[in-house]
Amino acid sequence: MGTKDRRHLALFAYYYPPLGGAGSQRALSFARHLPSLGWRVTVITPREGVYGRDGSLPAGDLPGVRVLRTGSLEPAALLRRLKGGAPSVVEGAGSYVEEAELGAFASAVRSVARKLLYFPDASGGWVRPAAAAAREVHAGDPFDAVLSSSPPVSAHLAARRFARPAGVPLVLDFRDLWEPAVEGAARASRLLGGLLESSAAVLTVSRGYAEWIGSRAGRPVAVVRNGFEPREPEPPPPGLPGEPFLLHAGTTYGARQDFGVLAGVLGEVRAAGGALHLRMPGRVDPSTRGRLAAAEASGAVRFEGFLPSDEIHRREAAAAAVVAFAWTGEGDDPISRGHLPAKLFEALGSGRPVLLLAEPGTEAARLGAEAGVEPLSPRDAGRLRGVLGALARGEVPPGLRPDAAAAARFTRAAAAADLAATLDGVLAPGGAR
Repeated sequence: MGTKDRRHLALFAYYYPPLGGAGSQRALSFARHLPSLGWRVTVITPREGVYGRDGSLPAGDLPGVRVLRTGSLEPAALLRRLKGGAPSVVEGAGSYVEEAELGAFASAVRSVARKLLYFPDASGGWVRPAAAAAREVHAGDPFDAVLSSSPPVSAHLAARRFARPAGVPLVLDFRDLWEPAVEGAARASRLLGGLLESSAAVLTVSRGYAEWIGSRAGRPVAVVRNGFEPREPEPPPPGLPGEPFLLHAGTTYGARQDFGVLAGVLGEVRAAGGALHLRMPGRVDPSTRGRLAAAEASGAVRFEGFLPSDEIHRREAAAAAVVAFAWTGEGDDPISRGHLPAKLFEALGSGRPVLLLAEPGTEAARLGAEAGVEPLSPRDAGRLRGVLGALARGEVPPGLRPDAAAAARFTRAAAAADLAATLDGVLAPGGAR
């Protein structure tokens, strides 16, 4: 298919390489696979986003993909300058500006900035430059559709700012749900309603999330799951201790994930002579870090900070099991029930045993079972004790090895095909609304 035969998509993605993380990899996967599905892509992203850098991800143009980097006036970047820091190139975002100890003056600036400038999020200073960049491209090479991916919700605002006056259909991708905060909830709810009303289609990562958004949009919401890129096994990194370990990579979510039982059972296994421990590269939120302080002190848990994806893959190759931890909400919580951690898909593609911590009846538990992985409740100390004890002895208990053929259905290419079908449907006569 020639370049001129492809439709043209504007992809507004704050998180895009060289920024790391699951959001960046989702946007990259769309850009990478859509050209073979009839869409060429112009990615609109900030020149210097505030997040950890992952130098192992391709940051430049790909076949059928142009990357347009714009300016962005963000309070978080200003606060980083006040602190005297600099953007990290490889090792990551460090202490994350939003949570850093800044001193009295900078903390006062942060407090004012949050109240005056951080609605709907800290990336509002990117909205105008991103929309202006899209208008400039559109004047000479018109877009057929616009896709924006959140968080941050400012990506949707930038896309709408361009798409509505240009008359180009807008598709909203909610990687995570935007739950209006208690403070300013009415304002946030109005904004969410306006975004949904102005869109030609909406998509998200799970059925539960689709139901939640659909109840507010008053129409069906498409599901385009996350996935994994098939890859050759990475050689284990040099210098890791020979003792077996579990690997949980990525962000933790405070009260939505209770690592307490897992850490406690790890402590029991180690007290009984096992050397198994948990490695946690990525952003560990302060409350989780506090709850695991004793486990860290004993060596049962080891925090490793932000690591690039290729380094994560090398750790996966050496892990006794890769941990995917779904949210553990209380009662009938549709958001927790629908949470599908991006790490679950990466774990399924790792070729390693998968320790899926998910409550019965959740979407994560069902998907894991479809791929041949038996979910364990993160609260079930008895079952965890047996599984972790076996892993400490170098054994792989039944139910931890994914079925390769079943897991292969969850590739990034398959997800991009679902996205292409949604985009094609928007442009069809009487398309999605």
